[in-house]
Amino acid sequence: MILSQRNNFISILLFVGLFYLSSFSQNPNEFVSELQSMYPDETAVKLDRNLHYIFELKDEKIEIYRIESEKIIFLKNPSGMTPSQSLFTSTFSELIDYEANSYIPDGKKYKRVSANDYKEKANVNGGSFYDDVKELSFTFHGVGEGTIIELKSKYQIHDPCLIPAVYLSSGMPVHNMEITLECDAAIDYDLIMLNGAGDYCRFKQSVKKNKNIRSCNIQHIDKIINEDNEPGFSYFEPHFMIKINSFVYNQKETFVLKDLHNLNKWYYSLVSDLINAEVDPAVKAMADSITKQTNSKFEEVRSLYYWIQSNIKYIDFEYGIGGFKPREAAVTLKNRYGDCKDKSMLLYALLKARGITSWLTWVGSNDLPYTYHEVPTPNADNHMILTCEFGDSLYFLDGTNRYHNFYLPSSFIQGKEALICMSADSFRIEKIPVQPPTVSCFTDSVKLQIEGASVTGTGILKRTGYFKTNLYLSLNHRNEKEKKRLLENRIMKGSNKFVLDEYLLGEYENYEKEVTMTYKFVLNDYVQYINDKIFINLNLNKRWLGLKIKDNRKHPVFLGYNAYTSNQFSLLIPENYKLDYMPEELIYEGEHFYMHLKYSIKNNTIHYDQVTWYDVILVEPDLFPEYKAFINAIEQSYKQTILLIKNE
Repeated sequence: MILSQRNNFISILLFVGLFYLSSFSQNPNEFVSELQSMYPDETAVKLDRNLHYIFELKDEKIEIYRIESEKIIFLKNPSGMTPSQSLFTSTFSELIDYEANSYIPDGKKYKRVSANDYKEKANVNGGSFYDDVKELSFTFHGVGEGTIIELKSKYQIHDPCLIPAVYLSSGMPVHNMEITLECDAAIDYDLIMLNGAGDYCRFKQSVKKNKNIRSCNIQHIDKIINEDNEPGFSYFEPHFMIKINSFVYNQKETFVLKDLHNLNKWYYSLVSDLINAEVDPAVKAMADSITKQTNSKFEEVRSLYYWIQSNIKYIDFEYGIGGFKPREAAVTLKNRYGDCKDKSMLLYALLKARGITSWLTWVGSNDLPYTYHEVPTPNADNHMILTCEFGDSLYFLDGTNRYHNFYLPSSFIQGKEALICMSADSFRIEKIPVQPPTVSCFTDSVKLQIEGASVTGTGILKRTGYFKTNLYLSLNHRNEKEKKRLLENRIMKGSNKFVLDEYLLGEYENYEKEVTMTYKFVLNDYVQYINDKIFINLNLNKRWLGLKIKDNRKHPVFLGYNAYTSNQFSLLIPENYKLDYMPEELIYEGEHFYMHLKYSIKNNTIHYDQVTWYDVILVEPDLFPEYKAFINAIEQSYKQTILLIKNE
């Protein structure tokens, strides 16, 4: 077991989580009926959630405890499923006590049943991610309409810099929530309210026995409604963060995360021994060997970066302090694998061996919406890269993508703030450039022929930028059969009767040039014949239909990266047929979205050129009108067909 339960848990540790609600003295049928009228469409409701933080100063150290009690009531019978709930424990957020119960309706009262059925497992995902998080998954049996399941927990948070964010909403409505923050007067902290959390959390303040207490009660929080192609939930879920500024001990103030200077100093403390150490002889020998054919310092950086991409496998480790502190460069060099921190540290050491200055850099991926000035805590980031400067240009070098171009930042950190740690007292905040659409181009040129009801085709597909790197990354570690199936899905045309006959893909190690793929295919049962007429729709690539949004959409649309696409289709008119109708030219031009569709005929061949581009990665609600107009224009064009008739 991870930990053991204690008999005095209820009376001492989780007094605030005891279920002393009026519901237990109320007839279960009456109580459930009241809630069903309030939540008619819900199977379950989070009836009550109590969250209590305790911040205590002991011997010049802040001790932090998070105590939580949560009750879920089922308003309908959860047919076909056995409800379960999970608790997680790790080095920095340690689960030190827990209790799980069910309350089963029994006539005019509830019967309490302990939930002792749980499984403990480590967090291992697909063999490429390892951390020290362990999960306790509790299964609640015999759950029916009116059943209440309860889960209580107590955590100790071992580092005041690493307090997880508090999210208010969940996948079901929250009927009632109580939040209490109990803090020694010697500790100063701030609450960072995000996405409207301040509208929910109206804290009342009081003082009791040299402790400052904030408390609030929240009545009804709507459940999260997920939407297609949305960004990470931190972009829209109400939540807040607890930022410990400082504490006073023996009349001396110690800063924790007062501002960005403290955050940079904390990060520097994790890596100072590594960046100030002498370069290991094995690392220096490798740096000299890799760069012996180069002619400039810039070429040395480029060569060393590509060597790491080719020779150091990316495996994500988040075990204890290893989730924040890189391993020694010589260890990563020997192992030939490492996470983002390890690969950045190895590149730093290789460059240092060649007398080239670089800086370890922290950055948040596009899963996180924060800036460092808004959230000057480790919650603002989740990734490490390395930064080099040549002339007026900064190069943000990310070792995690095996096939990445030296000149481009990773797609998932574009537009994000980077904290460049230069020393304990010196840092820079730089915004990573967003690449224009012309960097990531998808150009597909296809020659088509009609053969009965089917269409055969040969294509030349060229990818640059993020189209290229993301393709190669998705093909990594797949056998030939799996690669073909993936490529068939990626280039599917017309319908699910598309069959990729053969293909040839360009070399993987061609980091900075476009990649070309040639292919042949058959699209069965696509051509429509009516009497002596042939109807055919040349809009064989309809990816934008999957990105339509509803009129009542609330969350932003995440498009990944700016892109330019060109689909060029050439259809040879069958013998004894001639063109009777082809659609007119269509142009849509907005501030951020563009489309140009054009049909033409030459030498008995119909040419259809379709160009689109966009220069916005995250479509916020204020851009929805333009986005919907763009999608609507494309959707209308997708319906247009060519008509061929027999020669007289």
